[in-house]
Amino acid sequence: MAYWESSGALMPRVITNTVHSGQYSMIIGLPTMPEIPGDGRVWQWVTIPSGVTAAPWRFWYNVYSRDGDPQYDWFEAGIFDPDLMQTTAILQSTGTAGWAHAEIDLTSYAGKTIALAFHVRQDGNAGATWALVDDTSLCVEPPAIPAPAPFATGTEGTCFAEGGLFDYAPSGMPDFEMIRTGGWSATSQAWVRDAPAAAANALWWLDSVNEPGSNPPPAVSDGFNLVESYDGIHDDHATTNVPDLIGDLANRFSTGDAGTALNNAVQGLRNYLNARGMGSQFSVTSVRAPSYATLQSAVADAKGVILLLGFWEWQGKEWKRLGGHYVTVAGAGCADGPRALAISDPWRDWAEKGRDGEVLPAQRHTHSGSHEQTLHDNAAVLSHDVYQVGTMDNAAMLVGYARYLSDVENFLGLNFAVEQGQPALHRGGPIYTRIDYAIIIAPAGAAETAVSESAPTAQIHGVVEHEAWPTPPPVFNIPLLVSLHEPTSPYPLYLWSITTTNVTEFTTPLFEPGEYTIKAKSARSLRNAAVAFDYPAGTTQVDMETLLTGDLNNDNRVDGLDVSLMAGRIASGTYEPLPDLNMDNAVNGLDQALMWANFGKAGDIVVLGIGLQSSVAGSAPQIAGSSAVTGAFLNLAPSALQVYQGQVFFLDVTAQIPSDSADTVEFHLDFDPGVLQVVDSRGRPATQIQSGDTMPLVAYNRADNGIGRIDFCATTTEPGGKAGTFTVAKIHFKAVAQSRGAWVRFTRDQWPYTEVAYQGKALLRRYAGAEITVGAAPVGRNFLPVVMR
Repeated sequence: MAYWESSGALMPRVITNTVHSGQYSMIIGLPTMPEIPGDGRVWQWVTIPSGVTAAPWRFWYNVYSRDGDPQYDWFEAGIFDPDLMQTTAILQSTGTAGWAHAEIDLTSYAGKTIALAFHVRQDGNAGATWALVDDTSLCVEPPAIPAPAPFATGTEGTCFAEGGLFDYAPSGMPDFEMIRTGGWSATSQAWVRDAPAAAANALWWLDSVNEPGSNPPPAVSDGFNLVESYDGIHDDHATTNVPDLIGDLANRFSTGDAGTALNNAVQGLRNYLNARGMGSQFSVTSVRAPSYATLQSAVADAKGVILLLGFWEWQGKEWKRLGGHYVTVAGAGCADGPRALAISDPWRDWAEKGRDGEVLPAQRHTHSGSHEQTLHDNAAVLSHDVYQVGTMDNAAMLVGYARYLSDVENFLGLNFAVEQGQPALHRGGPIYTRIDYAIIIAPAGAAETAVSESAPTAQIHGVVEHEAWPTPPPVFNIPLLVSLHEPTSPYPLYLWSITTTNVTEFTTPLFEPGEYTIKAKSARSLRNAAVAFDYPAGTTQVDMETLLTGDLNNDNRVDGLDVSLMAGRIASGTYEPLPDLNMDNAVNGLDQALMWANFGKAGDIVVLGIGLQSSVAGSAPQIAGSSAVTGAFLNLAPSALQVYQGQVFFLDVTAQIPSDSADTVEFHLDFDPGVLQVVDSRGRPATQIQSGDTMPLVAYNRADNGIGRIDFCATTTEPGGKAGTFTVAKIHFKAVAQSRGAWVRFTRDQWPYTEVAYQGKALLRRYAGAEITVGAAPVGRNFLPVVMR
């Protein structure tokens, strides 16, 4: 699958046993396994030249499916956006009778670079779907493809490190990759050589700046020995030298299963300089929580700057560091430019995906996905990714670097400074990217450009109330997470953990005047967001109104995971302040009732902030969830049933927990209300379903026959939870119309999620729905309701 990129749980791969022609075809999906929820994608970047008269994309495909409903399982071919992980389907199929041929006209994409993709989707309930693809081709007329021009967006006002260095940094700061042979840790299950790759970028560029010659590789020309040839044959700037340089630095940095410790990187760089005889010509210093002015000045003074980024989560009372990642600074805002940094990122090439930055020499260049990454080993090929620089308490942060847990999952537990202690576990909340340290490699006698930042002059004095707290409130200070966002951005530009005064009041540090949305959240509360307002110089009064309670795991939602945490604490019989929602120094049924009252609600809750109060329910933000551990299964029993129109029947929601324990089950089911209706045991329309005995405390129970939806959550406070196989709930349906196959399906694609949990930890591994076939009622037969005793 050279030149193809792939992702997803359904494992796109090459096979030889079923082909359309030749020896190989590609399969997406898992035909020999029970259906699992997820996707399988494979895509390749192509450029459609301007002025083409024809651009047919041809391929053969063969789709197999045990689920013929295109709402849930499907195969599609189309244009893929890897940033949004979405495919714009041009062709879609839920099953073919053998191999089928497709021809798609792409002339409408002339002059564009696009990703052609094949995608299989499974909902995980029942009826697996998989697809074969073979003989794919793209032929354009005329076939000549002009050399693509460099691509840049969002770089206005950014000054990049010097380029045009013939020997050899023609595009500025190099952008070497960390995914390469020798960089994988089997113990950590992570790629760990980001610090050596980031340092190699800086050293290579400084060597090129000082190189007196102008003969690019492959000509051997080395007049400055900051970087030297490792094999003694090729030039020091040959692509073959990059793996050896990174490997040498990894050894000097003691890079291992935990990544690279900060002090090891600093000392390793000093040892490297001394070994090259350059210890007197360059200095290496580390700066903790560097200001933006410090970084901007270092770029202006032609210094090499390596950043240790920290990935932090606010866990209700304090910040917790999850992991870290090293990158190289490739540019910064010019004197009158924006607060922004361009980085050479050893992990990802964000500008190549259409985000802000510059891509040289072309907008798209194909990555093979191989561990033998060689494309960026040519210092002319790079992606300089540009990020706004915001403020996180008293430190600088990269705005929007971490969007989801998957963005930084490789670095959880890696790359710590000594004083940063042990890594914390992610609890489900947003992740923010702070610039923890800068390692600056400075030539001896380098100029020190003075860069000053304008003094911020705006400030907010706010008031906030906490739901269910006693009056008067307790006499202690409560941390509050306050953020300012540009009106259209989901990412904060300013982020502060503020200790409130008298519980209800807070004052922000100074910030630049402008139009912002302000958001506030406390431990165990949902987040409130005030409508955008233009904050001038001086102090503005803001009323953030009442923060709703119940969000124990800090993911800005109240759902089954929070119910599970509460149940676990009650079962333990020990006191902890976090689940004590009403602040009465006890965790009991009163706190549980407060949580259940807000079950199913999510932030952001929109308030006016300035002037009159007005609360409007917000929608759930896209926040990374915690990785589920194996152990729990949900299914509807029976999984297939044939009934007659007018018949009342039931399905059991069954949990199977063979080795773990669970204290909470939350599920959400969709059904076709035109075929099935939820009823009670006597066949009368019902708005709730029948709960089981194993999880006796019901937090939420709703059935909506108008839209075909069931929402249910139950818990137990019994110590140790429940294990084995048991019935969570019983659903009585009445078949009101004939159908060849009406599915009752668990939903988990978007919040609220179906989940099984124990003390807040997600356990659900797999789930399966049921298919109901409804036939005509036999003549002269009447159906009596099912009566349960």
